Formats: sequence, C-alpha cells, structure tokens
Amino acid sequence: MFYSTLIILLLATASWAQDFTWENAVDPDDYDEEMVFYIEKINGVGRKFFAGKKLKIPASLEIARAYRPMSEFRFDLMSYDSVIAVNRVDNILGVYHRGLLIYWAPITRARNMKYTTAGSHQVRSKARLMYSKKYGNVPMPYSLVVVGNVCIHQGPMVGYPASHGCIRLLKPDAIWLFKWARVGTAVIIE
Repeated sequence: MFYSTLIILLLATASWAQDFTWENAVDPDDYDEEMVFYIEKINGVGRKFFAGKKLKIPASLEIARAYRPMSEFRFDLMSYDSVIAVNRVDNILGVYHRGLLIYWAPITRARNMKYTTAGSHQVRSKARLMYSKKYGNVPMPYSLVVVGNVCIHQGPMVGYPASHGCIRLLKPDAIWLFKWARVGTAVIIE
C-alpha cells in the first residue's frame, strides 16, 4: 500500500513539473489577457508587481483553468449552503457550496495576521465602492464588509501580506465574489 501510494505521488509530481515552469523575467505583453489573469491568480501577484519575481507559468490555458491550489471538497463545510473560506496561512480564498469548491482566489491579507480576524462571520453589507475612513480614504472597490473594519475587496496584489486587515483580491475575482455573495453569506477566516 505504501509503495503504490508513493508511486502515485511521484507520478503526480512528475506530471505537475511538466504542467508548469518557473520564470524570472515575465513580461505580461508576451501572453494573451486570459493567460496573464491566470498567471496573476496562480502566483497571487498583480501584473504591476511581476518585475523581479520568480513566477509559476502554466504550460497551457487548459492547465491554468484546471489548477486548484486548495481542497476541492471539504467535509467540514458540507453543512453550509454557501460559504467563503479564507485561509490566512496560504493566502487563498475558496468559495464552497455544500462542501464543494466552486471558485478560488489568491488573497493579500494583513501584514500582522491578527488584524485579519479569525473566526466564523458573515457578509454584513456590500458596496460597489467604499473608502477607508481609517486609512486616508483609500478606495475599496467591490467590498464585502465582514467584521469590524475588515472587508474583502479589490486591492493591490503584491505577492506578500501587506494590508492593514482587509482581504484583497484581484479585480476579476473581486467582481465575481461581489456578484455571487449575498448579505448573510457565511465567511470563515482560518
């Protein structure tokens, strides 16, 4: 049993190695718009911040579209009709319907993890455009207010934790989530 599991893992790793390459000097102009979006999404870095970063590049659009960096099914989320699960350690967000992953997005969270409040919450309100009263009227498009001053919204994706507490998303992900989520949608921040 152990050896067959090990062989399957080695084959999966070998397959993964062919599906992606690592590149240092990525110019967004070398790729079509959809591929640039997936490069941003897979690496959790907006195109404005590609310079100087080593990025994972999918071999094809099919591979990029099929990529899932998180569990596609979670038993612990089966009781939720719909839930947004935020993983602060891996900087990723998953949208689940009765435990099944239906969408995922990279995030930028707070520099200090404690400011992105862990726990079970819900979307308290939504706004197409909000401004941070606490941090110099910084625009926060496609905002979902979750807890206190913590919102999930579009913002700069720099590739490392950089917010004051909010959960930032790439624009296409923020638009998708804003359209999908309803006031009252469960949000679990882990």
